[in-house]
Amino acid sequence: MRAKLKESANKRNAGLALALLCAAFLGGCETAPSNGWNEANSWQHDRATYFTVVVHKGDTVSTIADRYDVSDETLERQNDLPPRATLYPGDVLHVPATSGTRRRRDA
Repeated sequence: MRAKLKESANKRNAGLALALLCAAFLGGCETAPSNGWNEANSWQHDRATYFTVVVHKGDTVSTIADRYDVSDETLERQNDLPPRATLYPGDVLHVPATSGTRRRRDA
């Protein structure tokens, strides 16, 4: 019986030692520098790079381009579309978000 208690105490002590070792090791890790720079997320942009647009019945490249104040050619190039491409409801297009790109309000 005494041997079983000693074995149980040894396992508990080994587990505790491992937990303390992991805590000491991870305690020295820093997730982000104190100046606010997060290298892991440095690829993220402050603004959107494009708008996602779902095509509805009656939409054309021209109407969508006009709605977002971009040229037809820009919209075609961004989405790898041939000139005068036929769009179908449910198609998804990316409209580049430049400084002048904004959704126009219909009057």
